[in-house]
Amino acid sequence: MSKRFAVILLAGLLVAGAAQAQYGGGGMGGGMGGGGHRGGGRHRQDQDQPPPAPGEPVRAPMRQTALGKVQIDGTIVAIDPAGGRVTISYDEVEALNWPAGTTPFQVEKTSLLEGLSVGEKVRFHIESQQISTIAPIDPSGSPGTR
Repeated sequence: MSKRFAVILLAGLLVAGAAQAQYGGGGMGGGMGGGGHRGGGRHRQDQDQPPPAPGEPVRAPMRQTALGKVQIDGTIVAIDPAGGRVTISYDEVEALNWPAGTTPFQVEKTSLLEGLSVGEKVRFHIESQQISTIAPIDPSGSPGTR
């Protein structure tokens, strides 16, 4: 009976080890694994990419630029001074992986909305999920000051 128990136990350990290795766990052998959903494995953004072939260089994932450092150009669609919002139709923002779209943005200070008009082309920055600076773009392509 003890031989039978040992065989069953060994088979169970082999199956558990194979499952652990398949899902990226690292507890069974020498600490080399490190994966699974608790860290160490491929990150969500990498899941669309196949792992590199042996000998192929590993590429770092694309980094996004800090939101406040990105200039966004668009056209004012609506202004809501009472709500402290401006709706802007903006161009694609590659640095943030944003497709072109139209969004109502909260402004940091309602004074930023003074002097703006619907249909005006503007350049703006966002910090803390609010527009922190916004300025009209004159026909030569340079923004005014605000």
